[in-house]
Amino acid sequence: MRHYHLFPKVLLLPGMLLLFFLIGCAGQQTMQTEEQDYYEVEVTVPSENLRDAPGGNRVGEAKKGQSFSLRMRRGNWCEVKNDSIRAWIWAPSIGQRSVNPMDLREWIGSKASPRSVDELDDIFGPPLNVEPVGSQAVIYDYIDAGSLFGTRQFDRVKVWVDRATRTVARVEIDLPPFSGRRMELLQDMGLPKLKASSTDFDESVYVEKFDGIGFLVMTFVKGNFEQVQRVTAERYSPAMIEKWVSVPEKKVTIEDGYLTLELTMQNQSSTVAFSCPMVELELVQGTRNLGTFTLGPGEVRLAPGETKTFRMPTPVESANINVKQVAARAELIDMLIVPPGGGS
Repeated sequence: MRHYHLFPKVLLLPGMLLLFFLIGCAGQQTMQTEEQDYYEVEVTVPSENLRDAPGGNRVGEAKKGQSFSLRMRRGNWCEVKNDSIRAWIWAPSIGQRSVNPMDLREWIGSKASPRSVDELDDIFGPPLNVEPVGSQAVIYDYIDAGSLFGTRQFDRVKVWVDRATRTVARVEIDLPPFSGRRMELLQDMGLPKLKASSTDFDESVYVEKFDGIGFLVMTFVKGNFEQVQRVTAERYSPAMIEKWVSVPEKKVTIEDGYLTLELTMQNQSSTVAFSCPMVELELVQGTRNLGTFTLGPGEVRLAPGETKTFRMPTPVESANINVKQVAARAELIDMLIVPPGGGS
């Protein structure tokens, strides 16, 4: 996981807590997919194949003017049904607009119009897996996405959805990998061919380069910077955390017999909210290392201008431990930046 150092390091003494702030990925929580209403569609081309899955085996043929009930869409494929058959058909052949599943804006939307989860369902259908993480967000996981959408361009898509606003905050696309110029990949993703903000042997990073995408990372195949294996796009740049999130109070306490990290976080922004912090915590008592742990996601959402205190329990039992002698080092490795609204 990539860490972004956002706050300066300071020396930690027993009884004090060091917090280095970094940014990575973000949280999740259950969100039920609403079943869309069925409606009638009609074949608009002379003939079209019917298949058992998106891009699957041919199971029949439909003629122009033939009617079906549209049940679900996955990219450019639609599941249709009539009295004699239930199958998949090419979406443009029944009057549905063509979409490019590689187009990042189909997943994340634009700056003026963030992609809603309802729109996501209409375009790509329900995911094969919904992964709850915390109480403020959810991951839509499109496993074996190439087969689902009838394309070999990518393997898997993970979409982070903010529960409060029901909008997409982050998209992660795993590629076969992609061999070719990065400019060509940008074009395939529906983005202008722009130079990266920075590039090293691991990745190319684009900051505030594209409409609706504040932060984009192309991760290279290890040892081969000419092949891209993953693309991650976020609506907002992680730099907003360094700019707007502060931690006026932090300490280690005891709760229910376990050491607990207690944080007070403040959102000084007037335009965005922050949620689902993930923290890597190292605890030491004198010369005794109590361990390093990944905590979270924190059960907190910070609306613009809001300050909240929350706790993140550790697996360390407090028996025979003097909490005043415990030194701690923490890194914030995950946080989701989301639009305001929808409560907190």
